[in-house]
Amino acid sequence: MIPVLVAGLIWLAVVGGLAWLYVLPSLIAFRRRHRHRWIILIVDLVFGASVVGWLWAFFWALHAPRVPAASGGNAGQSHFRIVRGAW
Repeated sequence: MIPVLVAGLIWLAVVGGLAWLYVLPSLIAFRRRHRHRWIILIVDLVFGASVVGWLWAFFWALHAPRVPAASGGNAGQSHFRIVRGAW
């Protein structure tokens, strides 16, 4: 019983790892807020089984420009005020 359970857990870990690897380009695209993330997801799911389709989606997700997050108009500022000569 125990060897069957261990074999089942190993099989589940391998299948889960391969599934994660299969959708990795889509995960990257959604994490980076890629403006074509839904198309990358479709390309990844439809053509991801071929190495060419997976590589295409992977590099597309990595090399496209990011969409900047909405900011309150002070992007890049640290919100710390340094006062000289105050002491």
